[in-house]
Amino acid sequence: MSNIFKRLACFGEEDFFTASLALFIERDKNFRFAFLNWLQSLVNEDLTGYAWEVRIQDSRKSQYGEAILDMVLAHSQIELWFEHKVGAQLNRYASESGNEVDQLEKYLDAAARVMTDPNTANAEVTWPEDGPVEGKPKIILFYISRSGSSLIREQYGEKTYGANQFGLAFPENNRQLRWRDFYPVAVTALSDTLSGSNGVFESTLAKQFLQYWQGIKGMWKHHTYDKNWQDLIPSDEELGTTGTAGFDGYLDEIENLVIEHFGWGKPTNYKGKSREISIPDHEIEFITVSPVYSVENDVPNYYPDLGVHVLKLRCRMSGAFSMSSECPERVCHSAWNAVVKQFRSSNKYGLEIYVAINNWDSSYSDERKSKEVTHAFLAGLYMLESLTQTQVAGLRDL
Repeated sequence: MSNIFKRLACFGEEDFFTASLALFIERDKNFRFAFLNWLQSLVNEDLTGYAWEVRIQDSRKSQYGEAILDMVLAHSQIELWFEHKVGAQLNRYASESGNEVDQLEKYLDAAARVMTDPNTANAEVTWPEDGPVEGKPKIILFYISRSGSSLIREQYGEKTYGANQFGLAFPENNRQLRWRDFYPVAVTALSDTLSGSNGVFESTLAKQFLQYWQGIKGMWKHHTYDKNWQDLIPSDEELGTTGTAGFDGYLDEIENLVIEHFGWGKPTNYKGKSREISIPDHEIEFITVSPVYSVENDVPNYYPDLGVHVLKLRCRMSGAFSMSSECPERVCHSAWNAVVKQFRSSNKYGLEIYVAINNWDSSYSDERKSKEVTHAFLAGLYMLESLTQTQVAGLRDL
């Protein structure tokens, strides 16, 4: 039997993905609870405690024209609104007065009208700071995309979710929810169904849905087991052309630092296994950051004190740069040890710095593991400065 999801996806990738997702939210209790628990990382509320009505392509009025929501989970007391992106960026709209807003601001305008019940869609509406009027639901808006690109919180002002418990749900790091981060959660949630506990039809449907999901580039992350190091860094063959490695999330904090603190450009993400960082107007042109799969095979002159959890910084210098002396094979910065390899490519100098990630096994949360990876990266930058006699502006401010 051919995959029914892949056959029907030709009718519109984004809308069809939303329809497929809504189908499983409605049909599968474990999947629904997993999805709601995932959302709860952004809100201070038990979303699993409501009996939801699931809707797709749901229309609301706004002063910027008709607001068509990708998905709505509705209850008489609360509604969850969703803007889903698979490939496109947020659309922009203008009102009759010439005021321009993005898609989320348009939906927030519509949300204010639902919560305050105005008589017209064309008039200005005031955001209900004290909550919806009696008999109207409070509304929480979620934005889920493929890229998880950053949004500017100030743009949405008082309309972001906070103590009032309604408005646009906003993560602390300003990066919006990403589909690929929910994918491993979805696999786990559907495990009973996949094993046939709900019958052959449901098992086939779930299997085809996940296969279809894997066929959309950048939308899924390799499912890992017990956070095993090697499982987090699968081969390119396992990832195919569409997948993202499980290690991806541990590199996010580095990406945020690169953009927000150092002011460099957004790094190029290679399947969640590395980030290529371009440094403008600097003797260090590029740094590629990646975890080392096997220290014995991949680290030159490996020695046991380095440990088995290692971050590699491959640093390429500008054509004008020249090394004044040979690099030592082993270096350290504070509590971080590293192995160094010098190379030349296209008549340019380069260094590979293999930095030990300290405390990986004793870090019992993803947040803590991510910080240990970031610390190793920063230690590598200090080592790079020392080895090349250059300076990374802003490094000492951290």
